[in-house]
Amino acid sequence: MFSPFPQPTPPDCAARVDGFGRRYYQTLGIDRADAVSRARQSGRGLVFFDAPVGLIFTTQASLTRHSWLDCGLFLQSLMLAAHVRGVATCPQVQFARFQSIIAEHLALGPDEVVTCGASCGYADEDAAVNHMGMPREPVEGLARWLGFDD
Repeated sequence: MFSPFPQPTPPDCAARVDGFGRRYYQTLGIDRADAVSRARQSGRGLVFFDAPVGLIFTTQASLTRHSWLDCGLFLQSLMLAAHVRGVATCPQVQFARFQSIIAEHLALGPDEVVTCGASCGYADEDAAVNHMGMPREPVEGLARWLGFDD
């Protein structure tokens, strides 16, 4: 079965994914052991959380992993452009799990791979999930700066 995540997931990445899940479901008032409510909430993602616009992003399967960066850069640029216009976005990797269904409905070519989806609309500012705030890794944990000493 396809997974958009590496198998096994590296421990540092797994910890971040787990941390997001814990914070996300806690913010929504869904107990970690409540599989039915968690599945229902995951299903809301598949209807773009009721946003007025849902986007599916694809790239060519034959491209190298370095070329996939272009898709990410395009997605980020779109998200930033939407943000400055007051439109909220939510990138969603969960759509990658449904490649064959999406390919059939969107008449994708055999070399087109679903990379992700994104919900677009105006944020519900009263929704707690829109204010949950994820901790961020300090830049020192993500990058090494050589030759930039003070």
